[in-house]
Amino acid sequence: MAAAILRRVTHTTTTAAAAAAPRVSPLPLLARGVSDSTDTITVETSAPFMNHIVDPPSRSVTTTPHELLTFFRDMSVMRRSEIAADSLYKSKLIRGFCHLYDGQEAVAVGMEAAITRRDAIITAYRDHCLYLARGGDLVSAFAELMGRRDGCSRGKGGSMHFYKRDANFFGGHGIVGAQVPLGCGIAFAQRYRKEGTVTFDLYGDGAANQGQLFEALNMAALWKLPVILVCENNHYGMGTAEWKASKSPAYYKRGDYVPGLKVDGMDVLAVKQACKFAKDHALENGPIILEMDTYRYHGHSMSDPGSTYRTRDEIAGIRQDMEKEIRKEVDAAIAKAKESPMPDASELFTNVYVNDCGLEWRLRFKSKIETSIAGTKGKGSCVDSVHPLLQYSFSNGGWGAALADIYARKADILLRGYIGWNTRRALQVMDKVFPKDSPVQPSLVIVYFGGNDSIAAHSSGLGPHVPIDEYIDNMRKIAEHLKSLSDKTRVIFLSCPPLNEEMLRSSTSSTILSEIVRTNETCRVYSDACVALCKEMKLKVVDLWHAMQKREDWMTACFTDGLHLSEEGSNIVVEEILKVLKEADDEWEPRLHWKALPTEFAEDSPYDLVSFAGDATVNPSEWTIHRKIPWD
Repeated sequence: MAAAILRRVTHTTTTAAAAAAPRVSPLPLLARGVSDSTDTITVETSAPFMNHIVDPPSRSVTTTPHELLTFFRDMSVMRRSEIAADSLYKSKLIRGFCHLYDGQEAVAVGMEAAITRRDAIITAYRDHCLYLARGGDLVSAFAELMGRRDGCSRGKGGSMHFYKRDANFFGGHGIVGAQVPLGCGIAFAQRYRKEGTVTFDLYGDGAANQGQLFEALNMAALWKLPVILVCENNHYGMGTAEWKASKSPAYYKRGDYVPGLKVDGMDVLAVKQACKFAKDHALENGPIILEMDTYRYHGHSMSDPGSTYRTRDEIAGIRQDMEKEIRKEVDAAIAKAKESPMPDASELFTNVYVNDCGLEWRLRFKSKIETSIAGTKGKGSCVDSVHPLLQYSFSNGGWGAALADIYARKADILLRGYIGWNTRRALQVMDKVFPKDSPVQPSLVIVYFGGNDSIAAHSSGLGPHVPIDEYIDNMRKIAEHLKSLSDKTRVIFLSCPPLNEEMLRSSTSSTILSEIVRTNETCRVYSDACVALCKEMKLKVVDLWHAMQKREDWMTACFTDGLHLSEEGSNIVVEEILKVLKEADDEWEPRLHWKALPTEFAEDSPYDLVSFAGDATVNPSEWTIHRKIPWD
């Protein structure tokens, strides 16, 4: 493709200079250093533009030898990187979906040459080369494909979700056609902010029949948005030729009242000319459609060989010879990308909310957001717990549900529990679940770890077991982190509860849990360690192991299966927590026992109650309402 373009350009310019001059090939041009030349030359595109309700641009394109050789190199890098990605996928170093762009490189390079980095691009899942065109580097591209931390999306996006915000590349999108209305939304923002920029909104012929595309077109035309809808028509969906899916595959005419052009997408200069024309049009008149007539050499995705509905002769006839000079560069980038570590578990929490606003809302109490945590409003209990004590705690009769009911309209009882977690895994994400810089900090954190840490070590070396010394050290670090959140954040630890070994063995004998060994004596060891640590650090603690066994029938009454708490077992947890809170009333300011907290609303109620005398109103937000509960 690129080589053919260079030959055509060279032939055209030498003919213009002297009709009798011999045809010059690209290699002598390279050898003579023409790549540094800034002489302008005029080239005619390989095919005329086909137009719909708009006059087409000129076929004469102004360029330079330097620009042409830059195009050649950029497309060669893209071609080689996609071939390498194919190899990495087959070696199982790339997992999941993988859609390759080889054959369509002229679209990415020509489009980028016509615009600036202030303009935006959004596309579907065939996005690797568009990321490179926007200035992305090979290392971050391959790292992302292999799910590594140094990837452009930190290893969390994979092949379909490349992203480069500093170049206004708003990524690849996995849902067919879903990016089109998003692109129109970006264009709306550009127009609203009067930026003088445009959005190139890319989709494939397979998405051209999507209803949301026509909805987006309608709004874009109605509001004259500066958006260029680019249909990359590579003629095949996954196993389906365009003429088998579309009654009219003239996609550039699909906009009806929206102008359109059909462009030779294999000619980088034609793409550049069309995109420059389209940008000028969109800034002045609103949306325009560009249909890029192109071709992909691989199948739709790696699961589609592309050979069952296309002949080898067809592919070979369209494929152009490409230079291999950039092989070492690509191979070096792959080697470096392989050295990139896998993302930390903490990355699960990053880039999900803007500036931690999601966490703020999850920890935000019913009081006004500007109310200080040090005041008398907005007292929250954030329960940080793990299986088994938490697994059914918010079900009917569970201790979490009971606390939520007791503190209703007074504080939010929030769940931060994860099944199967231990102190080792919790430490990895503690600063993400409870960030120190959050504008709102919890008033109370109830911590339970030990049930999984105390599980006997598995012969494989895997599993949740944490040795007792490490458990104590981990609990100390967890306590120190929570105490550092705020001088008003209080912490209560729950020690490891007992268990009924016989009932547990009976309930798990025929399940995958049968190999997990838990003993009541080990639970006691971890419980005592927790209690001793809390006494050392002067923290409040509930000794569940001893508290539950004060009840004579604890082995049968407190568990549903020997491990998970029954309603009776949950009642004991609630009783012990409320005891600690009541005892702490004289120590903690503000107080956190449920009777010490007023009823809270988001704001003063506009429907104030009328007094008995009928001469005044009272605001229920100012009341401290008590009711009889079983734990009084």
